[in-house]
Amino acid sequence: MAGLSLDDTAWTNRWRHRSVAEKSVLSLGLLLVAVTARTPVTGLLVVVVATAVACLGARIPVGTWVRVLLAPASFVLLGVVGIAVTLTPSSTAGSSAAEVWWTGGPFAVTAVSAAQAGETAVRAIAGASAVMLLACTTPMPYLLGALSRVPGFATLAEIGGVVYRMLFGLLHAQARVRESQAARLGFRTPSVARRSIGLLAATTLVRAWTGARRLEEGLAGRAPAGVPFGAPATDALRWAFVVPAAVVVLATGVVGWFA
Repeated sequence: MAGLSLDDTAWTNRWRHRSVAEKSVLSLGLLLVAVTARTPVTGLLVVVVATAVACLGARIPVGTWVRVLLAPASFVLLGVVGIAVTLTPSSTAGSSAAEVWWTGGPFAVTAVSAAQAGETAVRAIAGASAVMLLACTTPMPYLLGALSRVPGFATLAEIGGVVYRMLFGLLHAQARVRESQAARLGFRTPSVARRSIGLLAATTLVRAWTGARRLEEGLAGRAPAGVPFGAPATDALRWAFVVPAAVVVLATGVVGWFA
């Protein structure tokens, strides 16, 4: 699963103990460059820079980085279909035959719509690569710990921590139930497998419900939100990392602006 690969990568990469502020300068800076890009060349440049930093700097395996990017990229490509395909016959009125690439009843793909779809896709994938750079190099407790120190976000960080722990608890419980079913030959035939899958879903739902009730009762008995989230300690902010990161972001923006 991409989500589990992402979490494993965040805990095992070279930059996992670096300050969240340091990596935010690089990641959010590249995100700003991506969303303000004037041409697709800038977006491609952001993807290249984010890939180089992730694979060479944080030592994230190339295969893992590609799999992590495939999840948002697939949603982006599905989303831009609505931009590439025009839905009204009037959208192609006045267009020459050379500008219309494909027609099918009321649907059409023109050179203008395809260019807009391509530009949107490149910009979105560039933004996703910048965000994934931070996600792949920072474990979730570190992110939530940094978020809890921002005024007004302590409650959000606490809720995020509860959901994070609950998800992995449910995955562990589901894996144990499935192993038990497999040991009892619960998937030997299609009909038995369907019954086992139904029981697995029902058991997971019940455990999710009871776990949520216990978490709610536990949170109700705690002190009000506002205490720092219990994240592991990170390294202190180092300007030796911040300055080169800012230079990389600035250079990417300048090169993309004149590209």
